[in-house]
Amino acid sequence: RHDPEVDARFQRLRGLRAARAPAVGLDAGLVCANGVLQEIARAAPQAPSDLDAIAELRRWQREILGDEAILRAAHPG
Repeated sequence: RHDPEVDARFQRLRGLRAARAPAVGLDAGLVCANGVLQEIARAAPQAPSDLDAIAELRRWQREILGDEAILRAAHPG
């Protein structure tokens, strides 16, 4: 089912990934696959502890992207 809010979160998360990938010298898709970003977008995490529930999201990915940045991308404003 199409959800515009999930799509918007996904696009913001893709932007975050694209901004962080060059700093670690990895292709954006290697930093965090689209499927993982979609899981984050669907989960709409509001606290770092919510990220713990996303099994596909690895600690090293969280370190690259930054928990607070992930949360801001999920809930801007």
